Amino acid sequence: MDMNNLIFLTEIWIILAIVLIVADLVLGMNYLLLPVGVACFFIAILVFLKNNGLVPDFISFYNWQHVGLWFAGLSLVSIGLLKLYGRSKLKSNEDINKY
Repeated sequence: MDMNNLIFLTEIWIILAIVLIVADLVLGMNYLLLPVGVACFFIAILVFLKNNGLVPDFISFYNWQHVGLWFAGLSLVSIGLLKLYGRSKLKSNEDINKY
């Protein structure tokens, strides 16, 4: 199997997502791998929908480079969302040393 065949398997993306999320939680990586794992889940959903013909034409998955671009974009979006969530949580708890 070459890379073009493996990249279009939903199972590969789900396994990669689970490994990255569990590694982030077990190794204590301070949410470094979590957004990338979440992006893997989204790519798994998109690849599954594309394989079944349910995705519109503006999402192009013709080769591994297109999948890589979508993965990079979704990783950046999930990193941004995690940072926004972290900032909103910090603002609600101004000082942790209240006596």
